[in-house]
Amino acid sequence: MNLYMTRRNIYGKDNSNLWEGKKVAIIATHGYEGKYATEPFEMGMKRLCVHSNLKYVGIYSVQDNDNLASFQTQEAIEGVKAFARSITNE
Repeated sequence: MNLYMTRRNIYGKDNSNLWEGKKVAIIATHGYEGKYATEPFEMGMKRLCVHSNLKYVGIYSVQDNDNLASFQTQEAIEGVKAFARSITNE
């Protein structure tokens, strides 16, 4: 994942911050066990949110055990749907 930001991307013509106050959520896939795989990235995103005055709303992740099949299970599909509903209803 590439995260590229410049002053031009974040600030409008009047120097108002176009990014501040926005919600940030993570939907991730990984090969390792849950927390071990997602914690470092999640911590970095939380720090970015604090620094940039963004609202971190959570993470949903699925472990990739069988390539694409891992993401097509009923559990994975229902889990990401529930996560999306929970963050859009805040």
